[in-house]
Amino acid sequence: MSDTTPPPEALPINSQPTTSDDYNRSHILSIQQSELNTLIKTDIYNKARTIKVISLIDLIFLFVNLVISLFLNDVAYFFFLFFPLCLSGYFGAKNYNKYMVYGYLSYLFIMTVIYIAIAFVYSNFFYFILFVIQLYFFTITGNFINCLSKADSESLESLREGWKPNNELIVIHYY
Repeated sequence: MSDTTPPPEALPINSQPTTSDDYNRSHILSIQQSELNTLIKTDIYNKARTIKVISLIDLIFLFVNLVISLFLNDVAYFFFLFFPLCLSGYFGAKNYNKYMVYGYLSYLFIMTVIYIAIAFVYSNFFYFILFVIQLYFFTITGNFINCLSKADSESLESLREGWKPNNELIVIHYY
């Protein structure tokens, strides 16, 4: 079976240069600087809320650990020494201060190392799960510090003054 229809003919495109005024740029995505700053501030705001919640959970667990250790007359109450580091994470996220959040990041690093050591030494799967959770918190906190480092001082100052996103949808970052 042979097809007798002729192949389609290629036609040249008129490629004369045009001025920028004549060119329709409606297909090009353009974002203004104010919109970009709003997106950056929204991202930082959301991550700060996440860090505040995570550090509050850690503070509660440290306090419960202290109470149980004192009740059982155990030496595990020394973990309460990490309480100021968790508190610095909360206030660092609240005030958008990356140096205070570094204290919380160091707490997460220490706890991550402790959990992985216990998981391997005692072959305990529960501590491995705790290690994964702490590693996840460590990653989120590191991303938050990275965002604070990249933000300009005007954005951080407006966040410190109480700026909140004006849209109703607030995205919480889980990575």
